[in-house]
Amino acid sequence: MEFKYGRGNKSNSSSWYCAHDTENDTYLAVKSFGSAQGHWFSLWKINEETWKQVGTFEDDDYKSERLISEGELIYKLEDERNYPMPDEVINDSNYKTLFAWYYNQEYKK
Repeated sequence: MEFKYGRGNKSNSSSWYCAHDTENDTYLAVKSFGSAQGHWFSLWKINEETWKQVGTFEDDDYKSERLISEGELIYKLEDERNYPMPDEVINDSNYKTLFAWYYNQEYKK
């Protein structure tokens, strides 16, 4: 596995992680944002071109995140403080297996 990491903007708590699963030749990405109003988290399938571009922009603030959003949404959770129930979208029920590297925190090792 190969990993990339970036922050959307240094003045807030958004971030992204990307992984290239070299065994299966797949590219995956995680975007997250947290604030006093809540937390937003999404998992994406991306293509090789996106993988090559993320993290290469000068003064990146959100350019990599926008590029990741052009991929295929696999899972999304929006938990806003002002709403009683989180909004969850599951487009692939196998998301925890696909993103095991993220859930197991392999990208931090």
